[in-house]
Order: sequence, then structure tokens, then C-alpha cells
Amino acid sequence: MSIALIDNSTLSSVQRVLGEIKVNNKNTIDGDLAAFESLLLAILFYNEFIAMDDYKPEYSEKRKKYFSFIKYINPNDFELSLVKEKAKSEANEISPTIQNGEFVDEAYKKFFELLKINIKCTWDISSSIYYLTLKMLGGQNSFEFEKYSDICHLIFSELSEISNSGEKRNYKKILLDRKGNRIIDSYKIPGAKSANGKTGGLTGALAVFIAALNWISYRSIYYTYLAEFFKAETFLHPIRQNFHVYYMGKCNRFDINFTSDLLKKYEDYSLEEIENIIASTKSCAVTLHTPLFLGYIISKTKNPQEIINFAFDLRNKKEFVQARSDFGELRNIILEQGFSPKLYRETNKLFENIKEGFNTIRRNYGISTNQGDLTSTMINSINSLSGILKFPQIPEKIKDTRVANIISNCKSQKSFGFIYKNLSKELLNISKLGMYFDDLVKNVKENHESDTYNPKNEEPMYKDYHSSWKSPMV
Repeated sequence: MSIALIDNSTLSSVQRVLGEIKVNNKNTIDGDLAAFESLLLAILFYNEFIAMDDYKPEYSEKRKKYFSFIKYINPNDFELSLVKEKAKSEANEISPTIQNGEFVDEAYKKFFELLKINIKCTWDISSSIYYLTLKMLGGQNSFEFEKYSDICHLIFSELSEISNSGEKRNYKKILLDRKGNRIIDSYKIPGAKSANGKTGGLTGALAVFIAALNWISYRSIYYTYLAEFFKAETFLHPIRQNFHVYYMGKCNRFDINFTSDLLKKYEDYSLEEIENIIASTKSCAVTLHTPLFLGYIISKTKNPQEIINFAFDLRNKKEFVQARSDFGELRNIILEQGFSPKLYRETNKLFENIKEGFNTIRRNYGISTNQGDLTSTMINSINSLSGILKFPQIPEKIKDTRVANIISNCKSQKSFGFIYKNLSKELLNISKLGMYFDDLVKNVKENHESDTYNPKNEEPMYKDYHSSWKSPMV
């Protein structure tokens, strides 16, 4: 039985699209739609759905009623407090580090590389003091700057998740000068043309941006542990997936070079519908090319409130039932025998069935706009390696019978994994929705009273120049 572990950030995105939660900034809507598409994939291709019931009580009950098809797990019922603290401790070992205006620590450098955005922080003057300012490298009205801004707003949107989970913001960071020395409160900028180079720390926007990054790392690590504990596959919000895939490459839950090989394959548009990524005895991944189901469903319903119910109707059609069955068989074979080229040959018929099944799904449920066919690429990884964390015992008796039925299956499962979709490519897909986009977002409500943060731009040709109002980070 396949289990999709869906994070609360994804559910918040869906509720923003449907008008149940107000958006603080409309620049996040494309990312919210990408998260909605992930939820639809879980509904169509997975047997069960679980989420953590760790929201504030005033939000939790309404959410559980709204997504009644999800089984909610109370962390206290499984004594997961130590798992949570372990994830926080591990995340605290990863410090966002800025040097020469860029994030240079391995984790966030890789994170931004996967997102394909260029950040260039500079010291900008305000009230006769320089403050380190968040900027995107590019022209003010360029396509690149618009793309960077949308992704940054998705990072900022994680701030509301911190609040709704009853947690505190973590502003931990490291600032270095070009020689690698720590920048402290009394730091003065060499070569500054104003205010004697006096600095006052970070702007508010950069400070909360860093807090959001720290939250993304913590929750990504936490959900990795949860997936291993519940033998599930994570469906994280798209903005978290890029950190998550980095983390999975660094922890000991996948074979060496697994995620780097996986990402290289993702960039190859010549892939077949389904393909083995790495021949490993413990880990494997397949790439799946699917229609953009949001577009298909909204073309039929014209009403975003009906999308989820329509997806459940699709779920019962024979091609989706068969896809879930074939993948269940594939998982079982891999876990029992390990993956190898020999196994691929022996299960060639199963792979052909899966390939043909997805060809049929694309033919039946694909849509086109003036900008071409809308297809999405998803990587589904499966792994049976265990980490070093000692998990609490699963309780014998569980009050919620719906959860109990899933947990009983977990005891016999051996695998967990994750879903990965490249956010930049998903946003490009969303931008091609054309006439369908207006129907998808017609229920969106904007919160005009909320604080919003907007990144500034830094023109590439001036990035290393001092002026009377700006200095590079040297």
C-alpha cells in the first residue's frame, strides 16, 4: 500500500487557491497552484494520505474537516517529540552563510542553484547607516527578476506556516567578509562612500528571509524522519522539495551519488516515460511524465471548488486504478529483490504496462494552450535504507481507527521515499495555463492588511561598485 505524506504547507496553498485562506501576496499564487497539482498527483496515484496534526488548535479542526479524506496523525500519540527535536538540532547545524553577497554554505548554495535564482546582497544606506539588503541579480523589469521574485515570495510565505504551527522564528545566520572573517555589530565597510561605512545589521526583509530558510530546512528534515517512521513518501510543498532533495543526498538514507544522478536525469528531456535512474540494491527512482491535471479538471468544472471531488472521480477510473496497482507491484518487487539491470529485464512487461498506462493517461487527460501541450515531470524515489535515528515504538493501540488501519500496514512496510518536481519548471507550466488560469484563481482573496516583503534588484554591471547609497559586500 502506498502512503502519501502531505505537509501542511501544501494544504495551506490549496486553501489559498480555493479562497479559504487569504493570500498575503499574489506573487505566491503560481507556487500555490504547483502545490495543488502535487496534491492531485497524490490523490490519483497513491492509496492513502496522511498529514501531521500539528497546527494551532484554532486552525486544526477546520482543516481536518476541509480535507476529510486525509488521515491526521497527532505527534503526541506516537511520542514524536524526540524526533522533532532531533530534526531541529540537525537543522541548527546548517547555518545560512552570506559572503560576497551570496549564500556560500553548501546547503543553501545548492538550494538556490536548484531553484536557478541568483541572489546578491549589498549594503544599502538608510538613515545614514548601511543595512545588508536582499537583492536579486538582474534588471528591474526583466523576466529573470520576475521569476526570482515569485520564488522569493514563496520562501517568504513560509513565515505564516511558522506562526500557524505555534513555533518561533529562527534568525540564525553567519555573515563573512571576503577574507572569511565574521562580520560583527561594529563592522565598517571598507571603501564605503558614505556614513563612514557604519553598518546596522540586516534589513527586515533579509532577516525574515533567513528565518524562512531556517524553517524550510527544519521542516524538510522533520518530514524525512516522518516518512521513514511511517513508511510513506513525502509530498512536500514545491519550495521545500529543492532543499529536501539536497538533504536526502547528504544524509545516509540513500546510496552515495543517488540524488545527484537523479537530478542530472531530471534535466534530460529525452527520458522515456519511466526509467531507472540508478541500479542500486537499496534505492531506485523513476521519472513520470504526466498531464497538468489542474488544467484538465478546471477545463471540465470551471469551478476550483470542485477540483478535489473531480479528482476523486478520476481516481476510480480504470487507468488510475491500474497505475496504482502496477506501482504497488513494482515497489514490492524492488523491496524484496533489490533493483538491478537483471531485475529490470525480468520485469520488463511490468515496466511496459506502466509506460503504456501513462501514455493513455496523457492522451485522455492532457490539454493544450496557445503555448503548447502542458506536461509535468515527476520523480518518484523509493528507498529501503534506514537512518541512525532510533524511533519510538509504534503503539499497539491507536484511538483513531482510520489511522490505526494505516499504521498496521506500516509495520510490514520496508520502504519510504519522496516526490521531486523542479519548481522552476513547474512555474513555467503554470504560466502556460492561459485561459484556464483565470478560472483556477477566481476565488483567491488577498489580505491587504498583511506585511509583505519584496526583494530589490541589483543590476549585474553595478554589483561590485560603491556608490553614495550602496556598497558591495566585501
